[in-house]
Amino acid sequence: MNKIFFISINNKKIEINFKIQKKPNYKIYVKNEKIYFMSPVNLSEKKIKEIIEKNLEIIKKELDKSKISNFIDTQNNFYYLFGKKFNYKIQKNKLEYLIYSNGHFLKFKLQDESKLQNKIETLLKNELLLYLKKRVQTFEKIMNVDANYNVVIRKKTSAWASNYYKKKNIIFSNKLLLFSKTIIDYVIIHELAHHFFQNHSKDFWQLVKKYCPEFKEMKEKLKKKQLL
Repeated sequence: MNKIFFISINNKKIEINFKIQKKPNYKIYVKNEKIYFMSPVNLSEKKIKEIIEKNLEIIKKELDKSKISNFIDTQNNFYYLFGKKFNYKIQKNKLEYLIYSNGHFLKFKLQDESKLQNKIETLLKNELLLYLKKRVQTFEKIMNVDANYNVVIRKKTSAWASNYYKKKNIIFSNKLLLFSKTIIDYVIIHELAHHFFQNHSKDFWQLVKKYCPEFKEMKEKLKKKQLL
């Protein structure tokens, strides 16, 4: 049995998806700014909302994380880049667009306005790619990495980055756009450390610590989606 309800949180209507599952305990999680409630038995709408109210503080935190999981929102005119949120305005002259906000701007031509989000996303990913390539080269020299790694950006959800040591490729998640350059630098150091250790041994973490003493703090920020 599936049921859909709505609840107001911080003056915003949030969808609740209720489903009965064959497990001993109920489970609540947040995805794409929606609340999912799994229960071993059928519950009334009132009871479901009571349970959610009891767990409201945790749910609010998860909703905040879900909200920033996408780095661009063309409906509300904002995007994230390097740990900062930019509320932008649009100037349009025929096929030419100017997106500007707080000293940051994007200029491009576009024939199909329905592809605006894809275009902005591509331009932001290009900025991330340029930064990653530059910093990977910098840290290769600092860390004495005897290789030139190829840098690639993809839609990764299982990890922030992966080092393919044999192919000398490092694939980074496009979601790193959300985070500050300091946090991104930690991810770069982490992946380049895998050039020397293809594991997460004590020696690996000692090497990471050498070039990023605050690595534990950076790990925690990534885990909690703390952008700065």
